[in-house]
Parts: sequence; structure tokens; C-alpha cells
Amino acid sequence: MRSPRRVTGIKHEVSAQQGDLIAFSIGNYAALNGNLECIDALISQRKQMGRQRLAQPCFTDDGRQVFVKTTSIESYPSRLRISFGLKRRSGAYDWPLAELRNNVRASEKTDMIPRLTGLGFARSKLGLVKEVFLTFENLTGYVNGLDWINSRPEKIELFIRAGLDAIMKLNSQGIYHLDLWAGNIMFPNHSLEDAKVIDLENCFIGSTAFHNETVGYQLAFFYQHSLENLISEKNYDEIIKSYMHDRPELQSKSGLEFYQHFKQNGAGRKSRYLIPFRGRR
Repeated sequence: MRSPRRVTGIKHEVSAQQGDLIAFSIGNYAALNGNLECIDALISQRKQMGRQRLAQPCFTDDGRQVFVKTTSIESYPSRLRISFGLKRRSGAYDWPLAELRNNVRASEKTDMIPRLTGLGFARSKLGLVKEVFLTFENLTGYVNGLDWINSRPEKIELFIRAGLDAIMKLNSQGIYHLDLWAGNIMFPNHSLEDAKVIDLENCFIGSTAFHNETVGYQLAFFYQHSLENLISEKNYDEIIKSYMHDRPELQSKSGLEFYQHFKQNGAGRKSRYLIPFRGRR
């Protein structure tokens, strides 16, 4: 993997090392402050579960909690790309590198995402990256939106409007989250204020000539991926119509077409990634 300085362009320093694992703190954050036993245990747990990715809080040596996401890099092409900071043929980066880059860039624009505090990796015998982990501030007192609304189904409309607020606020800052379902929006346990957004692997940052199409997709995906079992499409449409009544996105033919299409159809990572670039579905 490239030097973290070259990948992120921000201050870093080694904070811990154990076996073939090495961790870097970012900025002024002490990501781990000690050994990597919590990371090693998380990786072992992931392997036992037969999963490629696992994310959960871990305790540091000084008793703090950090949120850790660890990913196994399983194919040789992926290991090669991540080790040298290369893109896929689609123009996108592999998941761990995409999330790292997007979090760094988004954190310069907004406080709506958890702070990235560190990163680390392990290399294979050939010297290629075989494991990547990222550490974030732990959102104590927050729950993901799906759990929030499942415990308060009577507040579905308020929840949807709060989720739409999060989407529009990020968009206004040039951050188009392309995987924004209810589980990727975090809310305080007893409030719909101060939303935080997570999982920025599939995210477009910058200005797009296809804003309407991208928003149409986002509003549809928010329903199709997480809310269709909680509210009827008709009622969701009514909320969207009310919320968007003074906005131009769904008044355009292309924006409305994207909204109607993606309410019924899923979209793979590549398809989502290309929407802000090409405005195609």
C-alpha cells in the first residue's frame, strides 16, 4: 500500500504495530495508542464468521472505544490495486481505498460524518496488502436509522423527512452519497436531529452535470433499499412530492425518470458510481 501520506494527503504517524499489522493515526487523533490486539481479535472473528468485511467498536489500551472496519482483500488484482493506489477499469477505487479517500475529502466539507482517526493494513508474503482496517470515532448514543424507525414505526414520515434533509444537506456541500439507505444514517437514540452519515465507499464528491438524475436515484434508493417494507410506495411518493415541491430536481424529465426507475430496480456499485459522471441508468 502506498504511504498513507500519499494516499490521504494528511498528517499521519505510526501509532501501533503487531506482527504483520501496522496502524497509523490521522491528524491529532491517537487512533489506537498501543498494541493491536483488538484489531487482531476482530480479524479473527471475521474469519470465523466466513465474512470478507466486519465492523464494530473496539476498546483501546487506555479504555476508549473506537469504531473499526476491517476488510480482507482476497483477489490478487484487488491486492495489487490497493497496494499501489490504482483504480478499477470503471474509474472507481476498491472499497477500502474508496472509503478512505472519500472520508478524508468529505471531512473537509462537513461534520456530518464520523471522524476518521486512523488506518492500517497487513501485507501478504509477497508484500501486497491483504487486509485493510479503518478506525473512526465511535458514535456513542447513536443508532442506525433502520433500528431507529423499527422501534418507532408511527414516526415514519418524520424519519423520512429527516433522512431527506441529510441527503440534501450533503448534496449542497458537494457530497453525493450513492448508498444512502436507512442503515447508513445514524441518529441519536431519542432524536432526529444531528444526523451522521456512514459508509462512504460509494460516494461522489464534487460538482456533477447530472445533479437531477443523481438526486432522483438517491430518493428512489432510499425507498427501494430500506423503506419499501415500512411504507407504501404511494405514501412515500406523497411525502416526496410534498418535500420536493419547491425544488427543481423531480420537475425535470430525467430526474423523475430516474426516481421512478430506481424505486423498482436495484443498482450495482458500478451503475451507481457512473450516475453522477454520465447521467445514465
